[in-house]
Amino acid sequence: MRGQNQQRVLKALINKACTPAIITRYSKLLSSVSGAFETNLEESQIRSFVQMQLSDMAKWDIQSAQLEVTPGESTNSYSMNGYNIYISNPDVSSLKQLQKNIKLMEDGEKIKISGNETEVVEKNR
Repeated sequence: MRGQNQQRVLKALINKACTPAIITRYSKLLSSVSGAFETNLEESQIRSFVQMQLSDMAKWDIQSAQLEVTPGESTNSYSMNGYNIYISNPDVSSLKQLQKNIKLMEDGEKIKISGNETEVVEKNR
């Protein structure tokens, strides 16, 4: 539930940030959040995204999905020496579905994720 709530917040932030009132002041926005997050995008790439958004003001299609896990056992770990921690085990079929979804999007397919189901809405041409 926590992950889903975080995804809702991120989606709302992206939708708000893409409005003309905000996006036209992106450099000021980036300066104000400097140090609050990390990205591997170059400033020129961010500028390119902003220009693309300003040119068509297209609505973003944001999909979210969760990796299903099974609870693990409490165990001592190397990284938390002296403390017992719980380590969850990823559900293999859930992981494979997420990998498939990522590949579809990388290939330019438009998909719709609903629970554990994925539908290709628009084929890459």
